[in-house]
Amino acid sequence: MRLISLRSTSFLSIFFRRLNTFCNRFSACNASSYVGLMVLLLFVFSAPELMGQSKKPATTVKSSASKAIEEEELLEKSKRDAVLSEQEIKELRKRLERVKGDEDGVFPWDTIEGLVPKTNRFGNALFTNRKMSFAPRLDIAAPRNYMVGPGDEFRVAVYGVQEFDLDVRVSSSGMLHIPYAGSISAAGETLENLENRIRQKLIQNGFQSLRSGTSNLSVTVTQFRSITVTVVGAFQSGNYIVPAVATAFHALHLAGGPGTIGSYRAIKLVRDNKVEAIIDLYDFMINGNQSANIPLRDNDVLVIPVAELDVEVEGGVKRPLVFELLEQETLEDLLRYAGGYSANAHRASVDVRRYGNGGVFVTSYSTADFGNYSPQSGDVVVVKTVRKAARNAVYTSGAVERSGTYGYVDGMTLKDLLHISGGVRESALLTHGVVYRYRNNHQSAYLNFVPKDVVQGNSDIPLQEGDSIVIADEKAMFPRRYVEVRGQVRKPGRFYFAEGMTVRDALLLSGGLTRKAVDTVVEVYRQSVTPQGIGLQTIINVPINSKLEAFGDETALQVNDLLVVRYDKQKRPPYTVYLEGEVTNKGPYMLLDYEERLSSVLRRAGGITPLGNPNGVFVVRNEFGGYVEEKDFNRYNDLAVLKYNAYINQRNQILRIGKKQNSPQPNQQGSKDDDEFDDRIPGVIDSISIISVLNVKKLLSDVEVNIENDIILRDGDRIIVQYINNTIRVKGEVNNEVVLSYATKDLRVYLDNAGGLTESADKKRIFVIEPSGRSRKSRRFFWNTHYPEVQPGSIVVVPSKLEKIDGKVDPAKLAAAASISSSTLGVLFLIYSIVR
Repeated sequence: MRLISLRSTSFLSIFFRRLNTFCNRFSACNASSYVGLMVLLLFVFSAPELMGQSKKPATTVKSSASKAIEEEELLEKSKRDAVLSEQEIKELRKRLERVKGDEDGVFPWDTIEGLVPKTNRFGNALFTNRKMSFAPRLDIAAPRNYMVGPGDEFRVAVYGVQEFDLDVRVSSSGMLHIPYAGSISAAGETLENLENRIRQKLIQNGFQSLRSGTSNLSVTVTQFRSITVTVVGAFQSGNYIVPAVATAFHALHLAGGPGTIGSYRAIKLVRDNKVEAIIDLYDFMINGNQSANIPLRDNDVLVIPVAELDVEVEGGVKRPLVFELLEQETLEDLLRYAGGYSANAHRASVDVRRYGNGGVFVTSYSTADFGNYSPQSGDVVVVKTVRKAARNAVYTSGAVERSGTYGYVDGMTLKDLLHISGGVRESALLTHGVVYRYRNNHQSAYLNFVPKDVVQGNSDIPLQEGDSIVIADEKAMFPRRYVEVRGQVRKPGRFYFAEGMTVRDALLLSGGLTRKAVDTVVEVYRQSVTPQGIGLQTIINVPINSKLEAFGDETALQVNDLLVVRYDKQKRPPYTVYLEGEVTNKGPYMLLDYEERLSSVLRRAGGITPLGNPNGVFVVRNEFGGYVEEKDFNRYNDLAVLKYNAYINQRNQILRIGKKQNSPQPNQQGSKDDDEFDDRIPGVIDSISIISVLNVKKLLSDVEVNIENDIILRDGDRIIVQYINNTIRVKGEVNNEVVLSYATKDLRVYLDNAGGLTESADKKRIFVIEPSGRSRKSRRFFWNTHYPEVQPGSIVVVPSKLEKIDGKVDPAKLAAAASISSSTLGVLFLIYSIVR
């Protein structure tokens, strides 16, 4: 029972939280106070609901059948009064068809398929199959022998010389009221008889054209009435509401078919307390005969008795199941129901296991005795199967063209078998073969032969049934051997070894040397077997050249030799770098040596233009080598702007994670502080580095290169010199984000011109991003903040304050601050005392 509503529970939680705060402040509450208040509040909030429940009037749960009748009457009323539209009438009729037939939850015109358990009784699949329900189709014309009853709806139409169209319904008294014809007793009449009676009534009342044939009469059922049938002895016995055109098979399927002990062959259809028919489902399942699928009438009863004679079939039949036999049926009928013998069945006899006094007795019946078998309930008929071992066969395997099983004939020899199997393969071992022979006394024998002699006709062996011939394959017994070539060759890999193979042969097979190869010597690593295992015996240096010319005696290779052609660093192509931006001569530059530095290339390019910013020079480098494409580097016109965007993106991501995880302050998630953000720029791949160059003006002015500060360039480097940007951007927690002209190095001047800081600004963490991408943060000494100097083109970033935990100061940080303050005061007091 739910005593307190959801809103009451929410109110109570708020009340107790406020009460707890009050008690903690004034120490006014104890355990007894809590208990008393809880009892009082529970009574206050639960009493109205308890009283409401006690005063709630008892409602009578209507049966689903009553609901169906009410909805049907509503449908009729709506049709007469024309209140509902045709679409609403269709929807109401669908709801009527889906209504439940009784309180047990069985749908009246639906099946309980899926609830019926699967058993090994023959016929059970008829009621567990989703594709079979025997439900009647309600959208086709009713049969002429359809029995009319109260609730049926008809369309009576006359067409021809005289015409009219009318929808009528059989009343509860069984009468059909038709204009121009009067009232006709319809209940209990077949559809054909009812049509004839309506015809006679209309002719008597002026429709003479029906007599002469110039007009025609059509009487069709537009809505079938519902009838109630009862099924007893089924898996789900009970009363079912079905359409009047339903049949016996449909009602049986609704009830789930016979129960676990029910009969499939003696189902009784009882009508008016008399047995109308006996239904044998086997006749339908075996022969497809639907004569027993009789149309049902109101109050019909299907009685499923207990099966009297169940016999199980096991072994070599097509349907190994439990079958129900009639008294006069024999073993032949049982095998017919089981689908006959399977392909591997032993057909000479069957065994019957029967329960008797003291145990189970087994009786064997030959084929001639099948008619003498008198089945008893519980018998188990066992049809034995034959062994799968092939008879009258010989076998070949190994290096023959078509290995497998072959039929044996008297007088067959080994040469005959090799001939019909296509002969031996080219890779066959011709020096030795084996005939394996298994004798009846469980003794095995091996007969040796030389395949070459048998193929040439010099020898032969008479075969016996069951002999197996094995000819070995040299590919499997002696796998191919290799040498391997690695390094600076065009097609490195493994190559088949053969006697007489030389180093030049292996290099030729590998496509020859590349342009970067050392073309004077090749190293050959050779293995040897030692008492400790396989190890390297020696490294042989073999002289070569790019044209693979011979140098004296050829060096022969051995199995598993490894050839390595080294890379010649002297053949490396010259490095190329690219100058961009504000330099006198832009474009690609070849490095004079592999250790040329940035200042040297800038001097060769004529230095920086007057518009170039010496504090805004950086190098874009691919750590894996090669030129950095613009799509990989993103936009690089202003490195400071890129770094600021990276900071904002990282800051937003940290805030999102903090909100998602209920984090009180972003840096508790292991992130960096605002002035120590990740320098990686979004959209730049990890292998690309952006190197900020410092003191470029000094590097270019010195006569000698400053080795410590000068950058050694690499192949593909992009050197970018930004233009002089005489503006300062102020971003973040200021009252007005602005772009100002450069006037001074003092950061506070720009903050004043941006309208000052907002309340959420953290002035202790203000930092500056310079054009080169380098960041400088503010530093504190005691209570004094020292701001970094500002260069032209910089961005001044004012971050927001870190959020506090639940509106309170972190106790650990408060304790640390108190400790530092006390230590500082102590030191100042000591200094003051010494001075005094």
